Amino acid sequence: MLFEKDDLGFIAGRLSGTCFLHNECLHKYTKLDMVNNQIIIYSSCIDLEGRISKSAIDLEDICFGNLKLGNVNNYGRCSYVSREAERRWKQGIDIRALKNTNGAVDCFSPQFLKMLLNIYPTVKECFELPEDTEQAFSKEFCIVAKGRYYLLFKGSMVGTIKPDLSFQLEPRFQHLTEMLQERLK
Repeated sequence: MLFEKDDLGFIAGRLSGTCFLHNECLHKYTKLDMVNNQIIIYSSCIDLEGRISKSAIDLEDICFGNLKLGNVNNYGRCSYVSREAERRWKQGIDIRALKNTNGAVDCFSPQFLKMLLNIYPTVKECFELPEDTEQAFSKEFCIVAKGRYYLLFKGSMVGTIKPDLSFQLEPRFQHLTEMLQERLK
């Protein structure tokens, strides 16, 4: 696609404050420029190991598709991250339009990247938690260790679970049974 100089201001405004995935790294938009009628996006990027670098990517090579948000495991705490109601989901993640359930989440971190790439510990690993910690095993479900093992769905307590993977959902959350069984496989 050919772009003109007039397009730069519009595109820069839409990308301001956004993050996007490219080559399994999380990129934070910094600026753009036109080179030989192609728009080049400059960004800071972070990988799963936490290494930060700079990159320059042709706009045509970036997929700003719908990035599904969910639970972020962050040093013994779990936070469910979702978008505020705003119609900007096809252009990466607008950091200003995020809300979460459990304190601040660093949207430019390996933990956030793992959530976007759907990298979670197994359910069995979640039962190895020290007391008073939380850990997600999927984008939707999290286990909280507080004397018992509580089950959270998108940040809300919905029942209990045992290390043998038997669970009990509160009556009003019975509709989650099939989804939970699928995640426990």
